[in-house]
Amino acid sequence: MKVCPHCNTPNNDEFTFCKACGERLDEDMEISSSYTTEYQQPVAPPLVPNVMPPVAIPQREGYNWCDVCAIIGFICSIIGLFTFAIILLPLGLITSLIGCFGKHLKGLAVAGISISLVATLVRVGMILYENAMIPDWIISGLFW
Repeated sequence: MKVCPHCNTPNNDEFTFCKACGERLDEDMEISSSYTTEYQQPVAPPLVPNVMPPVAIPQREGYNWCDVCAIIGFICSIIGLFTFAIILLPLGLITSLIGCFGKHLKGLAVAGISISLVATLVRVGMILYENAMIPDWIISGLFW
């Protein structure tokens, strides 16, 4: 029986290479007198996993109540164009103004404010026109 000089593993005599580590076994090897039947595992350095250190992923902040108000204000402004204008247009204006203080949906809040103001002016103009409260020079134009 041959003993590998590299890892001290016992090998059969007909083996040319060590069955544990693959090291070449010389022909002139002799049986080691210190050989025991107990198998000793070679001590290998501890394996360190190839793991990247954890990277902090920035968390996106959620929506707050001001952002919700921006959404509600925009929806109220759009629906107020078609129905329930006396309730929905002022509600859309107020909630869109609150929505301007949000972090994510400021553009939607500005759109809600714009729609509410324009729609309110058009509605007021229609009410004044229907009740004949607008002077003729505004209705017919200044120059014709």
